[in-house]
Amino acid sequence: MSNQNKQVETMTADEKFAAIANLKNNLEDNFISLGQLLSEIKRSKLFRKKGYDNFKDFVEAEYNLSGSLAGKLVKIFDLFIDEMDVDDTTVKEIGF
Repeated sequence: MSNQNKQVETMTADEKFAAIANLKNNLEDNFISLGQLLSEIKRSKLFRKKGYDNFKDFVEAEYNLSGSLAGKLVKIFDLFIDEMDVDDTTVKEIGF
């Protein structure tokens, strides 16, 4: 697990929410980091802290990000980084 992955795990919920807003603005450069944060929020159901019953409503209302795009970002991170253990640089070379 990379140092960046460990950093996300130690972030507070509010830090994760703020990081998503910042990363969304530079999606192509940051799609892996954004996917990691969204994956963690979805997996741990942190969206409930903001009063949402589901992940889709959370990302659409809070970040004006479509539920399908958020889901794709989560799947990319979960598959390539978590499951296949592909390094961030290789995934970035492939691109979003």
